[in-house]
Amino acid sequence: MDDNISEKIVQVVHTDHGWKKDEVRVDEVDRLRRGSCSFYTAGHKVRPLSYQLNYAVLKDDAIVSISDVKAISKIVNACGTDAPAGWWAEIVTRFHQDLGSGIILLDATQNTGAVRKIQAAKQEFAVPTFGNEAGSKTITYYLLEPESFVVYLVKATQNPDGFFSVDKTVMR
Repeated sequence: MDDNISEKIVQVVHTDHGWKKDEVRVDEVDRLRRGSCSFYTAGHKVRPLSYQLNYAVLKDDAIVSISDVKAISKIVNACGTDAPAGWWAEIVTRFHQDLGSGIILLDATQNTGAVRKIQAAKQEFAVPTFGNEAGSKTITYYLLEPESFVVYLVKATQNPDGFFSVDKTVMR
């Protein structure tokens, strides 16, 4: 991980969340890296928080976080136009204000308890998939909220204005 990028993220966390700079831990999420885009989580070294903050570093070292309502569009336009649906699901989950966390279910063997919840709701498990509705690109996937063990069917739509709208339905 580039120390310069790490320092920039620490500064953003300090400014946006008031965390002391020496209490911020930054980790790269290698599996999301695409082209010139890299992804990071920031956690608190001292306070035991149940969440991590997500950041994307785009070309020219522009840092994007969930606080930017166009974060998802900026990310997919910079480095995800040809990315697989599972990657898009990760970006939507990490950078949409209505989501922010959770585990994307990428295959039926990943979490059998979650798959049983989907089946109990009279649905069939499916991997993340792209769709197209009224000229807008959509991504549909299952999302597990691990703390409450709630499974959602998420449908995110990229609107013409660049914003992503999200509809999530609880699997009961």
